[in-house]
Amino acid sequence: MFPIFIGLIMVILGTLMLRYTQQIYNFTGALDFVENKVTAGTPGFIKLFGLALVLIGLGTIFGLWTFLTDPLGDSLKSMFGAGQK
Repeated sequence: MFPIFIGLIMVILGTLMLRYTQQIYNFTGALDFVENKVTAGTPGFIKLFGLALVLIGLGTIFGLWTFLTDPLGDSLKSMFGAGQK
């Protein structure tokens, strides 16, 4: 249930970033480190970041990233003693 909620938030946030790229750019202005490294500039970076959020969020919702998160979750559960009686 929790990964679906997190994934849904990421998809919504990414979609809003894609929809309101110009307003976000007007708020933040040009980001120097982005202008130096990314040829598309700050608006392109905002769109790429939004698209990445949508893709990662969809992957989280449908369980595509469990091969990465399950080992971490299992080790944290064993570290803190969850599931032991």
